[in-house]
Amino acid sequence: MLTCFELVASGDAVGLCQGGFRRAEGVVAVPLAGTPMRWRQVLGWHPEAPAAAFAEQMFAYATQSYEAAVKRSPRYAGWLDEHPRFGLPSLVA
Repeated sequence: MLTCFELVASGDAVGLCQGGFRRAEGVVAVPLAGTPMRWRQVLGWHPEAPAAAFAEQMFAYATQSYEAAVKRSPRYAGWLDEHPRFGLPSLVA
């Protein structure tokens, strides 16, 4: 992933990314027309494993992280407002 980002930052490549990714100097995110792509994030655990005790907290951390990424990207936040079936509400529904 880092190599891909470095290629984009150097101007030698174009990369696909999620709307809330962290930008670096000289890197610009431009939305694709419409809703051509969608990433799905999955959090899973075995119900009898020790990690199961932390599943709800991990989900909360993941949700908070996603919300922070949306706040860092006004363009993405605006896109989500225009496409209500995407984003966090669809995640928890």
